[in-house]
Amino acid sequence: MQVQCHTAHEGHPFRIFSWGNRKSLVDMPVAGGVNTRPLLQKFYQQYYKPQQMSLVLLGGEPLDTLQEWVVEIFGVIPKSESKRMEFSGSGPPFAGNGGTLYKMPAVKEQHEIHLTFTLPAQFNR
Repeated sequence: MQVQCHTAHEGHPFRIFSWGNRKSLVDMPVAGGVNTRPLLQKFYQQYYKPQQMSLVLLGGEPLDTLQEWVVEIFGVIPKSESKRMEFSGSGPPFAGNGGTLYKMPAVKEQHEIHLTFTLPAQFNR
């Protein structure tokens, strides 16, 4: 996620905060005299709205059971009057960067490959 964030086009929403660890969210800010907790709370209150969320549910249970579970678990999310954020005008985050390979040093003894295929905006509002 960090590599994707840093390699997206300048000014693209994909470059906005989307990852962190103890060092970047606690240790470094504390050393610089910054308390991240109120900043993260503000970020949460601003962006974690029902209009920004999508839910996909896949299960073998009957549709009525799945619907009951969704209402029970996600029905308590508070409603908000804010509008859904719109990113379609931003274009693809990596347009023109196709075919670029980034090699990063390993931080764990683990082998993974993550392939990401960006799609155009799927909401027409």
